[in-house]
Parts: sequence; C-alpha cells; structure tokens
Amino acid sequence: MALITKLKIFTLVSFIIVTLFASSSHCQFVWNTTRWADCNLIDSWQHRSPTNSPCCRLICGQTRHVTCLRQRDQLVVPIHYCQHTSRPPSFQSCTSCSQSTNCIVSVWSDWSPCSTTCGPGLRSRRRQILTLPNHQQLDDCPSTFQQQPCYNILPCNQSKSLQTSVMWKSQIGQCEEYIFEDVEVKLRQGGLICIDSNGNYVSNRFCTSPTTSIRTIYEEVCYPQVDCLVSDWDDWDLACQGCANASMPTNFMQRRIRRILRYPVNGGQACPLLFQERPCVLPKCATSSYKRVITEWGECVLDSSVKNSSASCKMGTQRRSLVCINEHTNTIVDIKFCQSSLTDISSINLARGCSLNCSQDCLPSQWSTWSNCSTTCGIGITTRYRSVIIPAVNGGKDCGILNQTQTCNQNNCSYWRTDAWSKCLPDQLNSQCGRGTSLRSIYCVSYNGNPLADRNCNHLPRPSRARPCLIPCLDDCILSEWTTWSDCHNNCSNMSKRHRYLLGTGQNCNSVDNLQQTRTCNDCTKSQCTVGPWGLCLPKRNGTCGNNQGFRSRPVNCTLLGNIVTPSNTQDCNIPCPIDCQLSSTWTAWSTCSQSCGDGYSTRMKFVIQYAHHGGRPCPPNVTIDGVVLERRPCDLPQCQNATTYQWVTQPWSLCKLLQDNSSVICGNGIQLRQVNCISNSHLIVDHELCINNSLLNSPAIFRPCVIPCKNDCTLTSWSPWSKCSSNCNQYSDTKIRKRYFHNFNKSVGLDLCKHIKNEDLTQIANCISDQCFTYKWLISKWQSCVLTSANVTGNDKCGSGIQKRSILCERSDNNIVDDELCVKYMDSVPANWRTCTIDCGTDCQMTQWSDWSDCDHECGYGIKRRNRHIIRYASANAKQCGHLEESEICRRRPCHGITWFTDAWSQCVLNNGSVCGHGLRNRNVYCIDSSQKSIPKQLCLTLTPQPISVEQCQVTCANQCGYSMWSNWTPCSETCSRGSRRRTRYLLRDVSGLDCTDTVEAEACIVNSCHNYYWTVSSWTRCLPIKPLCGKGVQFRAINCQRSDGVVVSPSLCSRNTLPTRRDCHVTCDTDCILSEWSSWSSCSAKCGLHGKITRQRRILYNATGTGKPCPQQQNLQQSQPCSVKPCFTYTIIRNQWSRCITVGSECGHGKKFRAVSCIRNDGTEVDISKCISTLIKANQANVEFSLKDSTLDVSTTGDCYIPCKGDCMLTTWSNYSPCYYDCSNGKNIGYRVRTRQIINRAKIGGLPCPDNIVDVMQCLPSEARCANFHWRTGKWSVLSGEREVWCIDSTNGKNVSGCSKLTMPPTNIQCEPECSEAYSECRDGQCSCIVSS
Repeated sequence: MALITKLKIFTLVSFIIVTLFASSSHCQFVWNTTRWADCNLIDSWQHRSPTNSPCCRLICGQTRHVTCLRQRDQLVVPIHYCQHTSRPPSFQSCTSCSQSTNCIVSVWSDWSPCSTTCGPGLRSRRRQILTLPNHQQLDDCPSTFQQQPCYNILPCNQSKSLQTSVMWKSQIGQCEEYIFEDVEVKLRQGGLICIDSNGNYVSNRFCTSPTTSIRTIYEEVCYPQVDCLVSDWDDWDLACQGCANASMPTNFMQRRIRRILRYPVNGGQACPLLFQERPCVLPKCATSSYKRVITEWGECVLDSSVKNSSASCKMGTQRRSLVCINEHTNTIVDIKFCQSSLTDISSINLARGCSLNCSQDCLPSQWSTWSNCSTTCGIGITTRYRSVIIPAVNGGKDCGILNQTQTCNQNNCSYWRTDAWSKCLPDQLNSQCGRGTSLRSIYCVSYNGNPLADRNCNHLPRPSRARPCLIPCLDDCILSEWTTWSDCHNNCSNMSKRHRYLLGTGQNCNSVDNLQQTRTCNDCTKSQCTVGPWGLCLPKRNGTCGNNQGFRSRPVNCTLLGNIVTPSNTQDCNIPCPIDCQLSSTWTAWSTCSQSCGDGYSTRMKFVIQYAHHGGRPCPPNVTIDGVVLERRPCDLPQCQNATTYQWVTQPWSLCKLLQDNSSVICGNGIQLRQVNCISNSHLIVDHELCINNSLLNSPAIFRPCVIPCKNDCTLTSWSPWSKCSSNCNQYSDTKIRKRYFHNFNKSVGLDLCKHIKNEDLTQIANCISDQCFTYKWLISKWQSCVLTSANVTGNDKCGSGIQKRSILCERSDNNIVDDELCVKYMDSVPANWRTCTIDCGTDCQMTQWSDWSDCDHECGYGIKRRNRHIIRYASANAKQCGHLEESEICRRRPCHGITWFTDAWSQCVLNNGSVCGHGLRNRNVYCIDSSQKSIPKQLCLTLTPQPISVEQCQVTCANQCGYSMWSNWTPCSETCSRGSRRRTRYLLRDVSGLDCTDTVEAEACIVNSCHNYYWTVSSWTRCLPIKPLCGKGVQFRAINCQRSDGVVVSPSLCSRNTLPTRRDCHVTCDTDCILSEWSSWSSCSAKCGLHGKITRQRRILYNATGTGKPCPQQQNLQQSQPCSVKPCFTYTIIRNQWSRCITVGSECGHGKKFRAVSCIRNDGTEVDISKCISTLIKANQANVEFSLKDSTLDVSTTGDCYIPCKGDCMLTTWSNYSPCYYDCSNGKNIGYRVRTRQIINRAKIGGLPCPDNIVDVMQCLPSEARCANFHWRTGKWSVLSGEREVWCIDSTNGKNVSGCSKLTMPPTNIQCEPECSEAYSECRDGQCSCIVSS
C-alpha cells in the first residue's frame, strides 16, 4: 500500500513537472507545413471537417502535411506540443481540378514479332505517355515497355558462322572553336577503338584488316549552333494617350511586338517572347474640360466647277471649322471628346452656298397708310413710308423714294357754315319775275358743329349771305345755277370746270352761250423725285474699319411743289474689318506610320479655327478642303518586299581544304567555303541585315564539311542532283531519284568491304509530278473602282477619265493556284489586268427662260402674279438638277378702298326733232375710278354699287309752261338690306297761271344689296426672295384681302382689324454642288495574297448638294478599291523524312551520324527553300504571347548525332513518338506540350556507355496546335446476369482508349455497392453510394 501511494505521488509530481515544463516552453514548438500539392480530386472522407456533409465525398482541393517541430533542433514531436496555437489547415478547396496531374498513357500496342526466326527470342510491346503529372514527373507513371520470351519452332542452322569476336567502336569528343581561314568553325575529334564481344577494350591490331585502311583518329566539323536573333521592340501602341470620358472605357491594354530575324539551328538559343502587353489606365476627363468651338463663316470662294464660266454672277462656297478644345491645356483634341451623340457633330453644316458678283434689285415693302394731317385745322401735309426689305446689291435697281407727302385739308377747326340758298326773291315788291336775291344763313361753328361767336371764324373769309338771282318771267330764258368746280384730281396739269344748263326757253335764249367755265388747278403739292442706286461704301477720311466708318452716295433729282424733305443723297455705311485665316496654335502628336514597310510617313495636323474674310490674309495653300493643314515626315522603315526585294546569292563552293594543317596529311576531313551575298532586285550587294529584316531569315551556310578520301576509305560522295520527274502523270507512281557513290570502290566492293554502309544509304527516291500533267486556266476577279488620273479630273474629283484594274491568277486543274508563268507557258493569251475607264460627268438640266409675269389675279387689293418655265432636257443623276418650274410674287394693281363711280357733267338737253323746247335726252360719261382718280374697269365698281345712268330724259320748258330747277341727287335708299325707296326734289322757277306747277318731288323704289359679311382671306406664300443675291436668308409674302361674302374683294376698312402676318422669314436654298473631302491614303492590303486582296481609300461628304447642285455620289461610290498582293496564296508544309539508320565512321558500333531529308513543299507540289515554311510558321504565331521558338519546335535538322549500342552499353528502347499536343484545361493559357519517353532495358556494364538521365522529353508545341487534355471514364451497359459493366478511360478529343483516369472518379463496375453504404443520408444507386435527395 505504501509503495502504491509513493507511485501515485511520483506520478502526480511528474505530471505537474511535465505540465509546468510544457507551459513554460510552449513557444519552443511551432507548426511546420509543406507546400500545397497540385489541385486534384480528393476523397473528402480523409479530410472531413464537421461542416462537411457525409455524402459529399469527391471534392476538388489540394493538401499539405502539417507537423509540429521543436524549434531548437527541428525535431518532429507529437502534435499536442503545438496545441497552444491553431493548427494550420491541411486541406483547402480549389476552383477547378485538372486531370493533367495524373499520368495518362495509351493502351498497350500489340506484341511485336519474335526477335529471331528460329529458336528462342524476345518480343516486346509498348505504350505511350500522353501527359505527365505537372508535365515534368515520371515517378508516378507506369512502365511503358514490356518484354517476354518467345520461341520459334524452326531449328536454327548450326553451320552458320559465328560473328566476329572483336569490332571497332567509334567515339567523339567535345566541339571546340577553331579559326579556319578567317572563318570561325567548331571542330571535334573522333576516333576508333577496338572492343571484344564483352565490350572490353583490346588492341587495335585485332580489328585491322589488310584490305581496308582505317583512320583511328580523325577530326570533323561540328554543325554550327545558331542562336535566335530578334529585332528591337517596336514602340508601344498609342492606347494609353489622352483621357477617357464617361462614354468610353478607362482601361486599355498597350501592346508591342518584335520580329524574328534569325531562327535557332542545331540547339541554338531559343527565341524570346515576341509579343508584350501591359495595362494602362487613362485618367477620367473632367466633365467640363472640353468645349466645342464653331468659327465664323469664311470668304465666299468660287466653286472649282465654275471657274471657267464667263458669267459675272457665280456660285461659291463659304466654310467654317468645328474644333474641340481642351480648356485646361487650351489645345485642340479629337472631336470625339466634344461629341455627346453619334449625330451631334454630323448635323452641323461646315459649308454653305454663297454668290459672287451677283446683282440684286431692291425690294421695298408696301406703302404704309397715310399719316395724320400735319395740322388739325386747314391745309397740311400727310406722309406715307415704305422700308427696304431686300437692299440693292452690286448695281441692282434701287428702291427709289421711301417716303411720299401730299397736302391734306383738315376741318377740325372753326369754320363758316352756310345753309342752302333760298328761293330767289324779287327785288321789287309785288313783282313776279325779274331780278331778285337769294339768301342763306351763315354761322360760325366748331369742328363738331357747335355754334360759336363770329369772331372765332375771323381767320376765314366770311361767305356772302346774299347773291343776285333772276326770276324768269313767262317769256324769259331759264338757266340753272352753276355747278361746283370739278376736282383737280391732284394733277397739276388739269383744268377745273363748272357748268350751267338751259332749263326753259324764253326771250334772249339764243344769246346765252356762257354755259361752261374753266380755271387752272393750283392745289398740286406732291413732290416728284428720282433717285439712283447707292454707290460703293468708301472709307471716311482717316477712317479705318467698323460700323459707320464709311459713306456712300447716290444721285437724287426732285421737283418740289411743296415744302417737303428731299431724299438724302449720302449715308453712312459699314466698312468690314479684314479677318485673317487662323490656325490652331499647336500641332497634334505625330500619328502612327502609314505603313509597316517602304516609304511610309506619319502626320501631324493643325486645324483652321477661322477662315479668312473681308480680304484678310488667306489660309495656306496646303489647307485641305475640310480645313486641315497636314505635315508629314518619313518613317524609318525597312523596304517592302514588293518594292525593293532582296535575295541570298551564293558563290560556288571552294575546293575541299583539310582540317589538319600538316603538309604530310593529304587526305581526311575538310571544309568547303563559299561567299554569301545579299542582293537587291537592282543587282546591288547590300548589307546582310536587309535580307534578314525582309523575312529571308537565316543566311545560307558559308561552310560545310567535306572529305578528301584516303586510300581504301569507306567514304561516300555528295548526293547527285535529283533526276527529272518521270512523266507517267500518276501522282502515286511518278518518282525522282538521286544517288551517291563510294569514293574508292565500286558499289558491290564497297558494300562488301564497308559493312556499316548499306544499299539504302546510296539511293533516295521521292514522289513527284510533272507540270505537263495538268491543265491551266486564268482566274479573273471583278474590275475594281475607276480611279481618276490627275490630268483628267473635273469638279472636285468626281468625274473624268481614269484607270480600272483587276486581278488575274493562274489555277491548275487540281485547284491549286500556281505561278503565272505556267499559264503563260501553256495558254494562248494573257487577259488584261487594267483598262481605261470614264466616270460620267453627267448632263446638266436644260430649261427655258422664265416667261413674263402674268397679270395680278386680283383687280384690287393684294394678289398673286406668276411666271413659269419648262424643262428642255432632264438632268442625269450626277449632274446639275432641274429647278422649280413656277414662281409667284405678291402684286397689287390698286387698293380696294376709294373705288367708286365718277360722272362727268351732264350735257345740255338735246331736244327731239330739233325743236326749241320740249322733251329730249341728255348724257354724261360714267367712269369707275380708284383712289388715285384713275379710270379702272367698270366691273370693279359694278361689284360694289349699280352704275349711275349715263343717259336720261330732260326737258326744256316752253315759254308758256312751268319752269323748274334741276333735280337734286337721289337720297340714299331708305333700306340698306331690303327693298326701300328714295326721292329727289326740285323747286319751281317759273309759275304759270292756270297750270299745276307742283311737280317738285319724285320718288322710286330701290334695292341696295348690302346684306354681306366680311372676312379676311389669305393666299399661299409666294416664292422666297433672298435678302442677299441668289440664295440664303430671305422673305416671302402672301396676299391678305378683305372679302365680301359673295366673293368680292373690298376695302380693308370693311373687315375687322387684321392680325395675320403678311410676310415671314424663309431660306432660299443655294444651288451648290456636293463637296467631298480629299481621298484618304490607301489602306494596307486586305489580304496577303490571292485574287481578292484590295487596298481601299475613302472620302467623306463635307456638304451635301443643295438646290439644283450636282448631287453627292451614292455611299458605295465614296470608297475606291484597287487590287493588291496579287500572287498565289501558297501554303507551305515541312516534310520530314524518316531518319536514316545510324552510320558510323568505319565502325560497327558507337557514335555515328544519321541523316534525313527535310523539305518545304508548297501546296502546288513545288519544293522551296525551308525558310518559307519557317517564316510562315513564325508569322502565324507572331502575336501570341506565349509563343517561343526554339530548335526543337522547328525540327528541321537534316543531320544528327546517333549511337549504335556496343556490347556492355546501357540498352534503351528507342524514343516513343511524341504525344499529341495537349494543354491543361484548367489553365487559361493554352501552352501546349508534347511528351515522348524511352525505357531502360539493360544497365551499362563497366566500361560501357552509361544510361542517360533524360528518359523523358517534354517539348513545348505551338499554341495553334494545342488542345485541351480532357480524359474521362466511359461505361457500358449493366449486365442483367452478372450485375456488372465495362468501364474504360478515353481521350475525349479523339475517342481513343487511354489509361490513367483518376481512380477516385471511376464509376463502379458492380451494381452492388461494396462496401455497403453506411453513412447517414446515403443510399446505393448504380453501384455507388449517393446522397438521398429529399422530396
């Protein structure tokens, strides 16, 4: 019991000590983690966290090892030592998993035939690695090579001689630099050693033969290693310039490229990347930092199409500029920064029509109404005015007098009012006839008729109150009173008249002859003036320019009959100040070069921000039609192939010169040299760089190895040229052949003595086909645009004669495009590739002259007059069009107010049958007159009132009859809108006793048709009359009249007050031809080759045609095209023949050389230089970011080192073929790889060639060839009997079976789940545990 107690105490103390130690030293223990493994499908049950669902088993993730370390010695300790801190996770999820982390292999090949034809042997089979884990590791891949014994039942011939027990083995050293006749070459030394059947070294004498001479030490040329050479980087593109507004993206990628000038050969250094890009972020533009400026219109410039016109009046064009200005820097920037919408800028006209040297008559307004009289009482002056609507220009007819005055008589003052004269009262009391007196009352009244004291009328002569008269006696002659004086009609040359009439016969009638009196009119006070046109505006003395800084004059001639103001003969005028042409102050940045080779140029611009006006300094002569001054500078570019071409030219090879500089050596390996030049198509020798920069790539070799054969050497000559192609015209049987020979032996002897050389090493055969086996035809494209020649251009480069081109190429009967020489050789003619052409200038519209103006369509008031013209010949589509065929203007024959009947005085009564008294007829002239007292057609008055009678009965009473005065005028009709009556009176002049002399009143019925309504009528608007000559802003008018309800135009006073406008502003379209911009530069060719390559250029419509101007071309005619790069679209394929067997230098094993033919075959079957294939390959991948060119990518070597295994060497399988080009599907960059492998069969013995380290070769392949490495499981149908199915792995890109899909994703092969599904919420479904889906 005591012992147990002591143990418990010891244990407790130990625990406390350990705990204290741990707590005091926990900082000495830390977590340690390895790097994360690649993302892969992982069984989550092995890395489950409490939040994982038990049904979520396969997840995409990556793992790492987590351990606890003691810091002082990095010793791994139990994990509870690190519990004081959180344990780092050993698992994390990935977004995607690639199957490329698995080693994917193909299925096994079939077994090879047995290695022997008799007795025991070996057979083998292989499979290919398709993808490696991480493209590097081979550790996790299964074996790719298998061998098994085999046996042939046929017995071997025991008498067959045994192989020689010794043999030569060749060895080579390292390549070292060596200067040979100023040429840097690399040489290496080789030699032969003799080995026995076990691979052991023995004396060389055991391998020598008396029939052949063997050189056991020799030197040979190493094939030169050529590194890749690239050009300098081009400049970064311009994506990062300026700033971005709200409607533009703010981030861009900036790019630059460089070119391969020389490709790597023989293991030379690979090419670096050829394409670079980097992000750039543009600052946002301030919202108010740009403003749009539209300049004033410039001078009117004569159109080029009318420069040769003899007419003095010509059409021209005015221009203005639209620029966008950065307000912060005060510089002009691209117009897009000021553009708020696509149509915002294009809707602004930057050109308009105008006229030059065109005269225009003045157009005045209508006369105003007469002003109020200048006095309120008595005779004064009244005035009316009119204004200038369109001024006279360039000698046009002047408007004349713009104001008129005339006298007026105002009764708005006190005046003498008189009553009617009384009946004639006899002077003698109780007298019935004879002399008498007629009386009347006289009053002084105000202008409104109120009586005033006589003194208020003292300013006027007092009318007489009495006048003598005559009361006819029974036998006296009776005369009427004198009529009032007739009106002078405001015509100073007329006479005024008055009359009296014979009313009754009596004594002394025959002596009465004074029945009419005349007097001269003296109330004419109108002014009569004639004025001439205004002269030129001349500057005042010491004046400059500006408003009212000039004066002009005109002739004025007036005849004044009153006190009025004469029109002025001088007036101030404006002298416009000259405005100089103004360009933007700074140049824009230089543009990118116009082309990539040849004579390209870059440009910078200034903009016209103000055109010259009023004689200011004009713009420079190099201003384009759209207001741009261009400055060009040449670019430093390589010459284009189609301009200056270059080619490599080689001189003949020199004689073979031995490598060993020893006079005693007369045979062996050597070098041949030759000169290589770069020659231009002008036959000049130029620098090699010009050939390299023009895609000719690598220079031809300047040296090559050669052999001066020693006696009995087993050396071979060079290959002979290829023979001619056999002409069977069968592409499968036609062949060509080339050969080489032994230097020292004939063929049979050489093959017998030189065991390492076989018959196939002496002959090469290749398929071919002859040009004669095909037919040929020309392929012809459509004719391209007619491009005008500069010598035949008219009218803004829109019509004239030019040149039209098309493309022609030669096609062979196998549908291949071939060189034109073959069509020229085998066909009779060559179609033309150009022809002359004409762009029709069109036929202008031809019209008659304008007719005379028609009469005004209203007799009074405002009307319309018209004139017209007719088309003689219609215009073609691209010529000046026909104008309008009718014009109208406002007219007025006379005003409608003041139209009335006017009657002359009645004639004396003409008695019937020549009697002296009794009844008769009298007549008078009746006129219809207007307000100016001019006679007008009577119809105008008839529409208003009935015509007064011009003939009426009259009576001259006889001496024994009652005598009466003349009838008074009829009173107005008693009704104004219905049937009424009217009356007239006369008084008795002679009373006859016994007679009824009371016929002094007469009445009659009357109808006055005045039941009318009155309203305003308006005409259509007249033609627009330009304020300036020919076109531009103008005015147009319409006739507005007061019309009676029966359609008669009457005086405006009968209608209510008029509020309708009689004129409005308008615009007369200028007859201006379409204005086009200059042609842009030709674009680069749309294709590098073929029949349909085109270069194009465009032009813009600066100003659409207006009026009858020549219209703009249709949209398709604003672009021109020309053929370019008219050459066959050849494709090139590298044909790599199989490597020859390994040929050693006089040995049966060891180091040797292998050979193959590598050729570049054009698609028409022609063999071309290998550089064509290489340059095509490079261009196809020029802009690929990941493209890197190295020697193994090209794989164009024709000579390679090889090795024939000797006894005791490491034994390997041959390299497998390269796998297809795959890339990792989960990686966005399509970098592709090919894989090949070899397997170690036997390890090397002592002294044998050791096994190499590289048994896996991973080669990057071109991105254009790469495809996604996508491998997945496929399943067959379930077997009803066994409950099983077949499951296999395939390559989804080609459907081939492979091996290596992830076992974690493998579908079950048995329909039963093994083991059973024991996890919560899981069930067995199709052989695997799946989550139960809730309903």
